[in-house]
Amino acid sequence: MRSPYTRVENSTLDGTGEEVNYQVPEPFERCVYCNTKLLFTHDLNLSYLEVIESCRCPGCGVTKAPQRFTLQ
Repeated sequence: MRSPYTRVENSTLDGTGEEVNYQVPEPFERCVYCNTKLLFTHDLNLSYLEVIESCRCPGCGVTKAPQRFTLQ
């Protein structure tokens, strides 16, 4: 499962606790070629308990390969 948080390398921790960097989801929502907001579709497959996410750019027509996520 994707998360907007990433773990920092252990060598950079100061020992006071877990440090987490926040990633802005903005780059994942925009086309890298024309900066248009991407259109996402989610197809639910209950027989295999998975969600298939696909996206496409309405501006230039670029599509990304579908990603599969397993439901728990």
